[in-house]
Amino acid sequence: MKRLLGLALSLFAVLPTGGQTIAIRAGNLIDPAKGSISKNQIVLVQNGKITAVGGSLAIPQDAQVIDLSREWVMPGLIDAHSTLR
Repeated sequence: MKRLLGLALSLFAVLPTGGQTIAIRAGNLIDPAKGSISKNQIVLVQNGKITAVGGSLAIPQDAQVIDLSREWVMPGLIDAHSTLR
């Protein structure tokens, strides 16, 4: 659990600002909408939003690359918990 929290916090620290592009190499990508797991995927994030996902995407030369090729990734996990008062 501590490792997952640390990973989430480290990803939060590198969220793009302005026109920055981030390419996340995901070893195991969970798609909750489809109920599937895809191996060796690339997630492109531009201006804070996911713009493309796929196994054969080209990574832009100016992109910051986050290597999570040995990890499990689920887009939206940070927003999965909220407290209502």
